[in-house]
Amino acid sequence: MQSLSATAAAGIMARGRKLLRRGRLTHRQLALLDCLLWSCRRPGQAWARVSYTRMSELARISRETVARAIKRLAELGLVEKRKERVLVAWGGSVASRQGTSRYRLIEASPTEFARATVIQAQELLTFRAAPSRETIEAQQALAAIAERRRSARLTNL
Repeated sequence: MQSLSATAAAGIMARGRKLLRRGRLTHRQLALLDCLLWSCRRPGQAWARVSYTRMSELARISRETVARAIKRLAELGLVEKRKERVLVAWGGSVASRQGTSRYRLIEASPTEFARATVIQAQELLTFRAAPSRETIEAQQALAAIAERRRSARLTNL
């Protein structure tokens, strides 16, 4: 089992709030993410095993909304859904049935553009690479293109 600290869980929730502000998540989807983070998983665990019915009760949303929200959270890389099958004895043979799914809460992976943070004792140090000349020139070129597009749109109105 993978572990997930409270700090990492708070980071996942912060990503969810940022996606909400950008309009990529709804309030109900954020409520479900909050439910998975704080009500459905055991402390320290990255996995939560919970049914749609239980999630709908905890988040106070319908089962259909839970299904759509889980799908959207998986698309955005916040949650991974893993279906589980259960073998049961059935009429002298063995049958497979859908069990309760498991959900893994995914931490943000560091990228080359993320600020590197180093914690030493009580100090918080943040390192940022200075932009290169090529980066500055590329940003200026993109800004010029955006300005030309903006002025072209205004002249077409």
